Amino acid sequence: MRHHCPARNLGMVAVALGLFLSPSLGWAQTDTVTAPTPSMQIRLRSLTELLNKAEYVANLFDQGETIRGIKALLFLSRLQGKGVEGIHPDRPLGAYAFFKPDVIDSSVVLLIPIANQEAFLKLLKERLNLKVDKEKEQMYKLAVPEDLPLPAIGIDHLYVRLEQDYAYVARYETDLDPKRLIPAKTFFGGDDKATISVALRLDHLSNDLKKFVLGEFEMNIEEGMRNDPPQDEVGKLLAPWFKNQLMNALQVSVLDASELRLQLDIDEKKGELIGELSVTPVADSLLAQNLRTFAKRQSLPAGIVQIATPSAVSAGIHWGLTPLARREFAQVAEQIAAEVVKKAAPEERDLVEGLFKAILPTLQAGEGDLMAALLPADRQGRHKLLAAATVQQGPAIEKYFKSIAPILSTVELADFSFDREIINGFRIHKVVINGLPERAEQVFGTSTLWLAVTERCVVVSIEENGELLRTALKQGRPVSVPLLGLHASAAELLPVLAPHLRPDEIKALQKEAFGDNPPPRRDQLSLQVTAGEKLTIRIQAHGPAIRLLWVADVFRPN
Repeated sequence: MRHHCPARNLGMVAVALGLFLSPSLGWAQTDTVTAPTPSMQIRLRSLTELLNKAEYVANLFDQGETIRGIKALLFLSRLQGKGVEGIHPDRPLGAYAFFKPDVIDSSVVLLIPIANQEAFLKLLKERLNLKVDKEKEQMYKLAVPEDLPLPAIGIDHLYVRLEQDYAYVARYETDLDPKRLIPAKTFFGGDDKATISVALRLDHLSNDLKKFVLGEFEMNIEEGMRNDPPQDEVGKLLAPWFKNQLMNALQVSVLDASELRLQLDIDEKKGELIGELSVTPVADSLLAQNLRTFAKRQSLPAGIVQIATPSAVSAGIHWGLTPLARREFAQVAEQIAAEVVKKAAPEERDLVEGLFKAILPTLQAGEGDLMAALLPADRQGRHKLLAAATVQQGPAIEKYFKSIAPILSTVELADFSFDREIINGFRIHKVVINGLPERAEQVFGTSTLWLAVTERCVVVSIEENGELLRTALKQGRPVSVPLLGLHASAAELLPVLAPHLRPDEIKALQKEAFGDNPPPRRDQLSLQVTAGEKLTIRIQAHGPAIRLLWVADVFRPN
């Protein structure tokens, strides 16, 4: 069991809170922080919109009743003409911060839309139990009670300025000088229409603070490895290398990043849910160079597998280690191979050693370039699978399989038919697997596997006659690819995920989720990680697709 260090975890929490509420802890010592663009910006749609979107999401999981109850209370509050405790429910909320070296000039400001000032002040005094003193016109000082968490981090009072139908809340009175305030109309007047958006200028933070946070994170990882070390020899060899690579990647990402941006958007009318996280690098930094390099990558496996469209689900990963990380991993991979061979039973040692000799060059290359796709069921309910991967020394892998074929045939595990034909340099082989798991037989309707090999690529398909494989080899060409891609059709994938459902039950569930005439592509789920001018992680889902999987008990908790 992994143990945690309470003091260190509390320290990390304090750093995070201090970063938000006391920006002066780590402001960058550069003139760039005086730029008018805030170092941090948070925008949320109005309370009404947030509740509408929350209700839409909750309805997908049969949990909308609670949100509807809150909306009913909101409606009653609106009838009184004073908003929700004085807060206007139809205007956006937000916060911004300027990170500066001078403690007095540093600022964090919250923006709360006001429908009724009197009701809002009553909320502060009576509901939140704050002592409210009027400093001057439109300016109030709030004494924070000891039982709230703010005094624990050195904040015993706040200031509120009521202006432009908004309450501006800050730690220091100078932050609320009208000349320094960003008008709400300006702050919310851009083209950022996401449900929730957060933008953080990492280049406004000092490198000392970044290194401190990275150091604390690394100490937590090392403590976890000490308290819960890998139990097998392979894990003991791999864990230190993985930890070092993780920290190197984080260090480059954090120190070389200029902006981190998170956007969440829920469009209940279109039925779309989108989340996007992007990291913009400092110009000409190592991170920027790496992202540009990754953006130029092309993949033959992806070009081959993309022929299999439309697909029920497809997934691909395309990445590569840096030269130094590759050299280090090559040594680790060799040590792992030696350890596995050493642990193998005497009668299996030659087979295991031969396998590692065949695949070790591919492992030591330190790159992942592979893609797979599962096709929708045909009229007979049979699916097809197509997968491809970049390898090193493909003929050596092919030779190994030919060497073990007599053994597998003797024990009746598989029947092999090698060198059936050659297409675009790929040598094609056929394998019939005996004793394939029953579920696999149900999904594919066959136990036949097709294998195609060249010097740098291996392609596999599961299908009866190999036509999909042949078509893909004839038409496949290298294509540009994301770092990671996952795409699924909930409707096409449902028979695989829920084999207990009869066809008529699946049809009824699809009607519940999509209606009588579902428009195309309303059942899509996707994840994509792309490189280029910035690193972007994007998740997109359609509400009906989530609803379909939910009512089919695919991921509903027991």
